[in-house]
Amino acid sequence: MCTETKAQSNSETLVNETDQTLVESDTDQKSSGALQGRQGASAKLRHLSRSTQFVICATIILGLTMTFVGNLVSQSIEEATLQTAAETGARYMQNFLEPFVQGLTTAKGLPDETIQTIDHLLSSTSLSTHVLSVKIWLPDGTIVYSTDKSTVQKTFPTEEISQALAGKIYTELDNDFEGNTVDDIEDAFERSLNIPLYEIFAPLREAGTGKIIAVGEFYETAEALQREINNVRKKVWAIVGAATTAMILLLFFIVRRGDKIIKQHEAALKWRMNEQARLHSNNAALQRKVTKANREFSRINELTLRRIGADLHDGPAQLLSLILLRLEELADSQGGADAEALEMIKRAGEDALNEVREISLGLA
Repeated sequence: MCTETKAQSNSETLVNETDQTLVESDTDQKSSGALQGRQGASAKLRHLSRSTQFVICATIILGLTMTFVGNLVSQSIEEATLQTAAETGARYMQNFLEPFVQGLTTAKGLPDETIQTIDHLLSSTSLSTHVLSVKIWLPDGTIVYSTDKSTVQKTFPTEEISQALAGKIYTELDNDFEGNTVDDIEDAFERSLNIPLYEIFAPLREAGTGKIIAVGEFYETAEALQREINNVRKKVWAIVGAATTAMILLLFFIVRRGDKIIKQHEAALKWRMNEQARLHSNNAALQRKVTKANREFSRINELTLRRIGADLHDGPAQLLSLILLRLEELADSQGGADAEALEMIKRAGEDALNEVREISLGLA
């Protein structure tokens, strides 16, 4: 039993080690594959021309930069357009509502006659074509008038009207029709219309003192404004796209021209280097030939001088030696006067022989 248990544990250990080895090899293969892929991409990028590399980098950088600029400009124009439309509508609604809220300085609500008058004006005038809902808030968050009567005399958080209570005209574009929360109960009627709206909050002031006694909130249809914003956004993106394309093309042609000049200079420099290398090789070959010729000349000259020395030693020197020998024989057989002449000739012959021998030794 112990032997079987040990064998089973050993087999399990081998299986686990094998699985771990396979996992590690798979991981190494994936890592090496990813590394080879990055190296291959880098190698392909390096093999591209300078102008092509510049176009790729410039497109990425300018694309990101101009996208940021386009978003910033588009958002700024959208906010400015929305704020302008809001201020125009707010001024109109202030003139329309302020006469009806003067009693709120002392009361906490509007009389029924005032409410009916506002309802009648909103439904019978041109306001009904683009103003879909109106609310009047007290500073404490109580709604004293609303197109949706279910919210009248109810109190809600004052975060939305805080900027208007500070004397600013505040607006926001409302395209979110889903995800209502408890805080959105007062907007339930407007959200149920399922059309794009922008809501404007404007301070309503007491006549004479300018004190803010209420806040007017009204919802206008945003379809026309949305179309205008979309048109402006398209124009902005068209301008940004055209400017980006123009800059990329201009920089591309400049870099391409510089790339051509660099390639021409590189080709000229390469030709000069090759020419210099060829001339250097020719000079080295000529130098070797000159050295070889000098050695050969020295060898031939030495052989020539040796041969001349040998010829002088074996030719004229031997003949002079023979002449001197014969002169000695003649001197022995002649008289005194002839002996003197022969002696003079002998000395001249000996001098000539010595000189020939010296020349022969010097050449050897």
